[in-house]
Amino acid sequence: IVVRRRLERQAQRVQRFWTAEFGFRSVGLDLSALETSIRETLSSRHGLQIGVISYRAQGQKLSKRILRLADELCEYFRLVDGLTRLERRDRPSTSSCGNDTVLEAVRLINGSATERHQLGLPSAGNGGGTLQARLLAGVTWGRPHAKVNQSVAFLVSREDTAERRLEGWRELCAAFSRDKTVLIYHLKNHYALIFALRERAGEASSSDDTTVANEDKARFPTQDPTIREMLTARKGQRPSTWIAWDEVLETLCSWRGYAVLEVSIM
Repeated sequence: IVVRRRLERQAQRVQRFWTAEFGFRSVGLDLSALETSIRETLSSRHGLQIGVISYRAQGQKLSKRILRLADELCEYFRLVDGLTRLERRDRPSTSSCGNDTVLEAVRLINGSATERHQLGLPSAGNGGGTLQARLLAGVTWGRPHAKVNQSVAFLVSREDTAERRLEGWRELCAAFSRDKTVLIYHLKNHYALIFALRERAGEASSSDDTTVANEDKARFPTQDPTIREMLTARKGQRPSTWIAWDEVLETLCSWRGYAVLEVSIM
């Protein structure tokens, strides 16, 4: 629903830009016909991007409004492709869904009964509470036109001291212990629940596998002998892997899209 709504909004953005910049107010912009035409000649949004780059490489100058239209169309095609992959019956892909998709979905769930009915959402069944979601840990980011708040409660950095990393762990434990709260880990190409946390004395490892454990010691060295790990899943949704907190922090710092999300009923 969120991706489809974004696609509809992007279609409106393209249409408004088209009529404002090119003056075709009486005719408007038929996106379905335009999409077919461009896909036949340029083979998707990637072709459009390559076409613009190639045109520039030939020394041709493109006006700002043409480049702006190309950007808007690329975003439109990205959403079209994402929705197509998301809705396919055979191996649907959520690659078009990011943290902001989760946050916006929560906002829609909290909408009025009329709005939920219009979107085809079931009636609220959270016992009268309000569902809330936020980015608990990660690096700061956000698009200027984002419709949802993407501020991060606990910012992480590769420059963090051992004390700062420990502070992040304590924040994670506190959130995990809160009533009516679940934590979701956005790791590499995957979202998974955080099922458990553990802390004990010893040498930390992000896996029970000896080979992986030895690799982790080299990649994520730590002077703190205390093991801090969380139980989650690298693939699927079953609790299957203990991941060291140092590895989690490294993952969060490697790309601004990775994060720990907190969803709760207030």
